[in-house]
Amino acid sequence: MRDGALWGAMDVATTAPCTCGLAAIEQVRHPDPDRCCMSTRPAKKKSTRGKTSKRSKGSTYETVVQLGLALPGVVESTSYGTPALKVQGTLLVRLREDGETLVLRTTFLERDLLMQSEPTIYFYTEHYRNYPWVLVRLPHIQPTDLRDRLEEAWRRVASRRLLAQLERAE
Repeated sequence: MRDGALWGAMDVATTAPCTCGLAAIEQVRHPDPDRCCMSTRPAKKKSTRGKTSKRSKGSTYETVVQLGLALPGVVESTSYGTPALKVQGTLLVRLREDGETLVLRTTFLERDLLMQSEPTIYFYTEHYRNYPWVLVRLPHIQPTDLRDRLEEAWRRVASRRLLAQLERAE
């Protein structure tokens, strides 16, 4: 491998896509190569002895449900066998099989902006490349940011009646 080469120094054309979504496909440096599914490095053990974390913990799916159900018309459901939230039968968010990743409705432009601004939180896999969805690492997103993303996603699928209902409540 060359020094200073892009992350992983893998031949992109012959390498399968990175399933953690922070892919070598885009030929960018992985923000956390030790946690990537394609990393050849052994994971570093982080010592917590003598350290106090000032950073609050991220979110959980329970947080997603609590925030989502606060929006008019949102109901709990399932999608592809996993827990989900829907608005009038339209999927808003769903939990992926790993239990820590959220599939969130968005736009292609917003997805790109989110991934550029916070690549440790937002990503997508090859499966979602052509769809307006972004994957969210729940342990890394703060509840306030999650609330904003959920409301933006909700506004994309809510009817005018539900939008008016939220405006009256605010």
